[in-house]
Amino acid sequence: MPDLPTIVASNFRWVRKNTLEAIADVEIQKCRLKTRCTMWNSKNGSEWVAFPCREWLDCDGHRQFAVLLEFSDKDVERRFKDAALTAIHAFAAGSGA
Repeated sequence: MPDLPTIVASNFRWVRKNTLEAIADVEIQKCRLKTRCTMWNSKNGSEWVAFPCREWLDCDGHRQFAVLLEFSDKDVERRFKDAALTAIHAFAAGSGA
């Protein structure tokens, strides 16, 4: 399976609320695809990124989240998320954020 194209982060903003550390825009440069407000999360020494989602209230008034974008291949998803996390770390470190 080919490597993923270069992924870069921009528009980094700290949030630090619950598991959410920060949000950033993440772009797959070759595809010219940018996800805005990609979420960098961490808990108990683990960290991960998640795509933006739509929040809604169910009939009992509980918050729910609708997935708007997902990969159909779990290996591609894992590699993208690893690369996106690396890009977010690099941007945060280089920007003094």
